[in-house]
Amino acid sequence: MSDPQHVRPLAESVSTDVPARVRPPGELAQYTNYAAALTGQLIADVSGQQFDSFVTENVFAPLGMSHSTFQAAPSGLVPADGTAVDDVVSFYSDVSPASGLHTTAADMARLLQAHLNDGVVDGERILSESAVDTMHQQWFTPHERIDGMAFGLFERTRGDTRIIRHGGGVPQFATEFALLPEEDVGLFVVAHGSEASAAKQEVADALLERYAPVDSSGQRRSPDGTPERAGELAGRYRSVNATDTVSSEKLVFGLVTGRPIDVRVADDGRLITEQGDGRDEWVEVEPLVFEHIEEDSTLVFRETDGEVTHLLDGLSAYEQIGYHERLSVQGRVAAAVTVLGLTGLVGWPVARGWRRYRGGDSPPPSATRARWVAGAGVAGLLLFVLTFFAVSVAVASMGRPTLFDRPPAWFEVVFVVPTLGVIATTGAVAYAVRAWVRGDWSIATRVHYSAVVVAATVLYWLLQYWNLLWVRMG
Repeated sequence: MSDPQHVRPLAESVSTDVPARVRPPGELAQYTNYAAALTGQLIADVSGQQFDSFVTENVFAPLGMSHSTFQAAPSGLVPADGTAVDDVVSFYSDVSPASGLHTTAADMARLLQAHLNDGVVDGERILSESAVDTMHQQWFTPHERIDGMAFGLFERTRGDTRIIRHGGGVPQFATEFALLPEEDVGLFVVAHGSEASAAKQEVADALLERYAPVDSSGQRRSPDGTPERAGELAGRYRSVNATDTVSSEKLVFGLVTGRPIDVRVADDGRLITEQGDGRDEWVEVEPLVFEHIEEDSTLVFRETDGEVTHLLDGLSAYEQIGYHERLSVQGRVAAAVTVLGLTGLVGWPVARGWRRYRGGDSPPPSATRARWVAGAGVAGLLLFVLTFFAVSVAVASMGRPTLFDRPPAWFEVVFVVPTLGVIATTGAVAYAVRAWVRGDWSIATRVHYSAVVVAATVLYWLLQYWNLLWVRMG
């Protein structure tokens, strides 16, 4: 969030915004700040101290990290270039163990030394050797051929070198913390500015090329034939950050982050993946396991109950989605049914006024009642979208956390509108069925009315799909 006055105590944050469990532990990796935040609060509960105080006393002080803190808005913080902190820091975290560390490169160098020297810094033991070994060992991997997770660190194999790392980023800042234990090398890179992420990665890649070079002179792998179960692999896969989310955050992840991966099988048996502007080619080395034709990377497909359901690109998991779940398809459908719905919401009153002006016959009373009910369903959709947008803009203009970060308590009232709209649309469906069964109204009237009802039903389904129909903001 952009204003430190809205930072909540850690205990409040982890007890208020508890993510739902969507699958058994250990099945797939899904990154979440909540895990780190909850760990920090457990430390506070066991120690009887605030998390930032405990870490300062037991980690930073022994390591000599005198310029590091987890305080939400530390005083006296000055960037290396002398820029005023208020001109640089535009993000404050209320889950500080996950994204609230303020530090310096010199301090992080001391933490790197502790990791690389078996817990010893400046000749003094800070961590036990067994503790460092435990932090560095692999604790999870979704497949034996895929790099996994150490303790809070991600594995990355580069050639013959094992790297354990953790990157991070907030608005205007990006960092990379990486260890090459076998090479006795560590690196910490931080960049700030609008291109921070790209700048950080460029420097990190250059350093890794120096200390963990990769032989790129190898031959291209060629497929031995068509992949096993090739017909089940093709399709679009969306990040489980979106598909496994039961709150309205699904909309954020689906629209903004985690670009989907399109998969197809070429005539010669190569597996082709396309993500954004990137295109990669793979060959099958064992059933559902693919190696990149040039690079040292692995792609694995996972099956559930005999059906291919997920694609694993390292620790990033993607779930196969149906054609109707694609954003492009839903966008076109939404546009079409919105226009169709408006022909009822707007067209019926206009037609009624025109008939009165011309002195024509009024529609049957049953048709008038049915149109009022269907119109209420369509109006509920329009009112909800406008209200949701207006409230989002208003909350953002007040400098508050966004609706998806922390909706105000009264925001639940907004969801009364689509709930009433669903009830009205259900009634409209009943009117349409009755009209067809009884042969009420003219054929044209029945067809148009049914089309408007179908349009409203589809739009409410889209709200339900993106978890926007009911109050599930947390």
